[in-house]
Amino acid sequence: MFALDTILAGHYAPVMGNTLKAIRRGIKAGVNAMQHPHHSRFQAGGQTVVCSHCGNDTFDLIGVAGMSIAGFGIECSKCTHIEYFTSKPCPLG
Repeated sequence: MFALDTILAGHYAPVMGNTLKAIRRGIKAGVNAMQHPHHSRFQAGGQTVVCSHCGNDTFDLIGVAGMSIAGFGIECSKCTHIEYFTSKPCPLG
């Protein structure tokens, strides 16, 4: 059985370091995106998406590029209601 120090001291150390750097960059990008949302209008099925709760037409993608387990989600920029789609809605403009 190998000790963790032995494994990390070997050829796995550079791989682990690069992986951790990539994870940190991804988290930082996600945090920055959450702090500076870009409100957009979207189209799905040839029609402009409108919030079914408040009627607003500007949204933010949620999750990783809007993708979640339930499909693609966009969050209303006014009331935060989430609309889900099975295919990614197209941003307008």
